[in-house]
Amino acid sequence: MFNKKIRNWLFRLVVLAACLVILFSIVNFKKVFIVIAGISLWTIGAAVGLGLVRAWLLGIRWKWLTPGGEQLKTRQYFSYIMISCVYSVFVPGLVGNDIVRSVMVYRSCGKSRGKNILSVWADRAVGFQSIILMGLFVCLFVGGLPNRENYLILILILQTGIFLGIIVLINRKIFKILNHFLPRMGCLGHWAGKMLNILEETLIYYTKNPVCLIKSFLICFLIHFCSFLITYLLAHSLGIMISFSDVIVVMTIMWLVTAIPVSISGLGIRELGFVFLLAPFGVNADSATALSLCHFGIGILLGIAGLPFLIYYLHHKPEKTLEKDVEPASL
Repeated sequence: MFNKKIRNWLFRLVVLAACLVILFSIVNFKKVFIVIAGISLWTIGAAVGLGLVRAWLLGIRWKWLTPGGEQLKTRQYFSYIMISCVYSVFVPGLVGNDIVRSVMVYRSCGKSRGKNILSVWADRAVGFQSIILMGLFVCLFVGGLPNRENYLILILILQTGIFLGIIVLINRKIFKILNHFLPRMGCLGHWAGKMLNILEETLIYYTKNPVCLIKSFLICFLIHFCSFLITYLLAHSLGIMISFSDVIVVMTIMWLVTAIPVSISGLGIRELGFVFLLAPFGVNADSATALSLCHFGIGILLGIAGLPFLIYYLHHKPEKTLEKDVEPASL
């Protein structure tokens, strides 16, 4: 296990190094820092403020997606979102961020831990689907978008992946097959079987309580609006004159790029993504890299804002109780 972790981190370091080599070959970092120096303090303050509002809204959505009767307090969800901001500076991708949230929820719940852990991934899935639909809407109905067909194909591929995932999740035959084979795979298979049963119960809960999904889906538009507005404000403060609809399309694809855990905190991957996705809009590589680094900088500031929540969590860590649904072997 330890060697596997070392290999994973070495792989991410290699990816980061490869991305930096490419970036240094196409970007003049002296110009990048000159561009960054032009950003206004009010833009930084507004971006951090929007980030905090977004974190509160994320906490509300997370609570709504947790099966009824199993929720923590809203302030706890907000606290965990802020703590995840600290770890997001270091952990690879959004997947790593969700793992951090899952571990914190597991330690905080004396019972129904499985349902609370699954709510983290349900939260991610709802967010993913909503941002894909926003990007798809812009591609289909907003004029003046360069390379519309290419962006549309990428977004449709993402939507197809979600659609296939939903089919797998709601297919009861697949549940039966997995329930038949998992118990034969030892302790890990036994745990996976329990989690599968909890997943089935959670899906039944969502089916019987569609209001929680509808509310969560609607609040996504406010959450994504905050994200898009942060990018829009940063871009215009740096002299990058792109429209709000352009930001929606670019950030929809960037959301997936940064979700893939192949680099440390998405560094390198995110910068190259901004360079290539903004190029059709007439944004040069130096300015695109400056925007990406400013994005990362806002993430660091939000991480700093999350430090008091992390310190409090570490000094008031909830004790585990004997009453619990699932004892994950991997956590």
